[in-house]
Amino acid sequence: MQPEVMADMKLCILVPSLNQPEYLEYALRSILDQLPRQTPTEVRIMDGGSGPKVLKIAERMGREYSELEVSSIADRGQADALARGFDETDADILGWLNSDDLLLPGALHKVLDRFRHRPEVDVIYGDALFIDAGGTCTGAYPTAPFDPELLKSFCYFSQPSVFFRKSAYRQAGGIDATLDYALDYDLWLRMLATDARFAYIPELLSATRLHGKSKTATGQSAFTREVLACQARHFPDSAKAARAVWRSYRKLITAHPTLSRSSALSLAWLLQLVHLQQLPEITAWVCRIARLYLQARRRARPYLGRKFPGLV
Repeated sequence: MQPEVMADMKLCILVPSLNQPEYLEYALRSILDQLPRQTPTEVRIMDGGSGPKVLKIAERMGREYSELEVSSIADRGQADALARGFDETDADILGWLNSDDLLLPGALHKVLDRFRHRPEVDVIYGDALFIDAGGTCTGAYPTAPFDPELLKSFCYFSQPSVFFRKSAYRQAGGIDATLDYALDYDLWLRMLATDARFAYIPELLSATRLHGKSKTATGQSAFTREVLACQARHFPDSAKAARAVWRSYRKLITAHPTLSRSSALSLAWLLQLVHLQQLPEITAWVCRIARLYLQARRRARPYLGRKFPGLV
């Protein structure tokens, strides 16, 4: 791909939403309260047909912020809504924030500044925290500097902290609207396969809310199946041993939710030892992932127990 050089750029952030009125306003304000003055910005709620509570919030906030648009029609799920929204926008830089997540203060300025100064880069991503239903920090996502081989076996991108050029999005074929759980990881893999250029910002950009109704909490097994299918589809001959360990790891934490990640990784490694194949490779992979989780714990430490702005 050729670098995009532009005097300025337009930003589009989509907010897919379905029946989560208790979180929607927090998500929207986390975007709208930090909109860059010098960059045209479009923020659009892609609502899949929620009840009146969601629409009232959207309409009220639309009167407060002229940049906010609302699209409320029945769709085939989150991926379908996102694909439609990105197809309809003329923005240069794209991203999305689920209606229960947050952008952290200053995130948009950091991202747009990088895009302006790095015209050769197609995808920019950063670090992210985990928060609970009330907005209290509980941990951090295991992000890492860009490594194309690691991405083929482990998604170290936190979706709300990822932004990309529309040219790279189109080159990769856009979002696969048939997916329910791995739509973001599938997009990153297809961008990797089409030679998009990635850059990492080692700063906190977003917070993902983990709660009982989230897709992350309710679709563990389906998520694992979709991830493995996407990996096999886009890079069938890569990182097979690492993927086998990851599959075992996911089965363990799905079946035993109280099991620590370090214990699950160790058990997954032991399960692969019985095959006595590619031992150095799987050991190196397990150690790498364990380090990422350890680094994430350190990253989260200053924020643990902290409630984020606007949350009560």
